[in-house]
Amino acid sequence: MAIIARKIETKLLKKEHVALNTYSFYFERPRDLDFYPGQFLRLFLSIPQSSDRGNGRFFSIASSPSEKQFLMITVRIRDSDFKQTLLNLKVNSKVQMSLPYGSFILNPEETIPHVLLAGGIGITPFRCMVRYTADSNLKIPITLLVSSSVVEDIVFQAELKEIASKKSWFRFIETITQPENSKLPWPGKTGRINKNFIINNIPGYKSSIFYIAGPPLMVDAVDNILKTLGIDVLKIRKEKFTGY
Repeated sequence: MAIIARKIETKLLKKEHVALNTYSFYFERPRDLDFYPGQFLRLFLSIPQSSDRGNGRFFSIASSPSEKQFLMITVRIRDSDFKQTLLNLKVNSKVQMSLPYGSFILNPEETIPHVLLAGGIGITPFRCMVRYTADSNLKIPITLLVSSSVVEDIVFQAELKEIASKKSWFRFIETITQPENSKLPWPGKTGRINKNFIINNIPGYKSSIFYIAGPPLMVDAVDNILKTLGIDVLKIRKEKFTGY
């Protein structure tokens, strides 16, 4: 059943620095508000100079529907008026947002293996999906493969590793594309998500559902790779993140 989007007023509960130029913002969640894992919201702020895009921006909801006390978004901060205004919000500041939107969602009735492919901050809807699956004890086989430029860009690592250590249905794989530019050491996998990376790390890829989220070029590239591997287009879901 579809959940109709609506506009709400809420307040900032806290903000947390989680990675290089990356913050998580926690907003109060109305008790009667629901959404599906993977959906997004539109946040409205009073910004000094309103562009053609207006004063609203879209962000994936990184918190799970099972986390009833808050709505969380995780954002790479850039020099735009909107993101600087967001960064400077004080705790208890009131904001407006409309939600939920989007069809890039986890369907609990699809129990075949899921492969979630994230580029950078594209991990946010997947944190929501994995947290929801764990909290709801769904036991859907999930492999989350995250590609980050440098080690300092990684978000949600400790939480996702913990879930992987406790839940046999969840595999968490990370790769760094620019280890030479990282200030922190990286002993793990390196390189981009390409054809061989998928074949070598996802043994059951031919019978899986794929979700791709990240920058447009990354999403398009991985989409093409999956098609060359013979994945049915109906088993490929995509969400492009712009503005990063």
